[in-house]
Amino acid sequence: MFIKKVKENKYLLSILALALILRLYQIFRAESFWWDSYVYVAMAKYMYSAGAMGFWEPFRALGWPFVLGFFWWLGLPILFVADVLDVGLSLLAVYLLYLIGKKLFNEKVGLVAALIFATIPLLLAQTGLLLTEPLALTFGLLGVWFFIHEKNLKNLTLSGVFVGLAFLTKFPQGILLAALFLGILYYNGKNHRKSLNEILILGGSFFIIVLPYFILNHYLYGNFLQPITSGSAIVNTAIWQYNSGYLFYFKELLMKNIALILFYPALIYFVFRKEWKDRNKVLVYIPVLLFLVYFSVFVARKEVRYMIFALPFFALISACFLVSVYMGLKKSSEPVIKKEYFFIIICFIIVVSQVSEFDNKFTQLALGQQEPGLDVFEEFSSLIAEFDTAVVMSSNPKVVLFLDAEIIPTGDIYLAKDVYYWKIDAYSHMIIDDCDYVCEEGDATCAAIKERFLGLIEYDNILLEENSYTYDGKNIKGKKITKSCLVKLYQKPPQ
Repeated sequence: MFIKKVKENKYLLSILALALILRLYQIFRAESFWWDSYVYVAMAKYMYSAGAMGFWEPFRALGWPFVLGFFWWLGLPILFVADVLDVGLSLLAVYLLYLIGKKLFNEKVGLVAALIFATIPLLLAQTGLLLTEPLALTFGLLGVWFFIHEKNLKNLTLSGVFVGLAFLTKFPQGILLAALFLGILYYNGKNHRKSLNEILILGGSFFIIVLPYFILNHYLYGNFLQPITSGSAIVNTAIWQYNSGYLFYFKELLMKNIALILFYPALIYFVFRKEWKDRNKVLVYIPVLLFLVYFSVFVARKEVRYMIFALPFFALISACFLVSVYMGLKKSSEPVIKKEYFFIIICFIIVVSQVSEFDNKFTQLALGQQEPGLDVFEEFSSLIAEFDTAVVMSSNPKVVLFLDAEIIPTGDIYLAKDVYYWKIDAYSHMIIDDCDYVCEEGDATCAAIKERFLGLIEYDNILLEENSYTYDGKNIKGKKITKSCLVKLYQKPPQ
């Protein structure tokens, strides 16, 4: 029975095996994290220590820190747990996309979509980074999975619950709720009563899940929507550090990936072959268009990673197009290329090109290489750990990996001085990395503010240690940069 099941699902199991191998390669490749990675660890510790450790950023969703913190509270190593969850959730997301493609269209579409999704470089790069995207993606796909079944009370309720959990893990996943609302309206046509009932069930279960969070926001901040509004404000500041332009995602995401570029011929095919009459295909296009419009028009900062939640739907669109071409070849009496060869060649090209793009574009460190500066923060943290009641003011959240203590982030250079005076009686030690205070090239005002602040810290505190490292990598825009960074450890003088 087992052997029979394996043979029946050999293609799916092969895709999952490939996905596993690629993710394990990414995890073991190098010890490197993003700024947000450390912040989620800090929030996890803060949540489960009642504020005694780590720190809190109110504009971030609670889902991922809540999960990470639970395992940390159990005493498990947080980095190992995060890696296991990353891999497990990514594989589950690939499997869910296969099921969704199979349910909406056919098994071929499900398999090709899963293959594309499993090997997309942007998604692979999230593995091992302690980021919230794998969990949010999985919740979102579970919401879609229950939605595409019979629209009864149970399925619509579960769909709303999982989309609500996706929203609580990453706020932009709320776009998925709007996409499902539109899908209901399109599915039901002029049956407005049925549409209203389904929207109320779906929306009601969503809001039951998120309502306690909104109430908590009002209790903590006096504003039900404080995290969402503050988060929206942040992604529209410091624009000079980021890419911009309404066409950014069309050029930098879709045009530079061999699988995603198929969105363009697929869209033409969708319009001229009147595939918009196919309700299932419309359901796939709706979230893609909503994510594109939101991040292209309403979010000033542009990063390809923002579109990660649209990737499952892009994969489905590309898969549908490829299978349509395959079926066309199958019907042709004299095809230019045999249908069997076409499918094998296309799948091979997709896998090889995507993996190659990932290795060249998204990986910055050699195998086994540690993130620059991480060892300095580890060394300084070990020195601070000798003090039982240490409270650390830091320019960088890296310290949270090595120190179970309260952390006070200084913020950027424009906030640092105000934070310093605000918390001047609270901290015992400081770790300041001068590379954390970034100024736009040629901005003399910012440079002067930075120089005065670093001088103030030097004057007010006792220097215990200093160390330097060289950062050789890429900035957010993908431009290669090399810079020398100086990290200093201070102790507040006795009062």
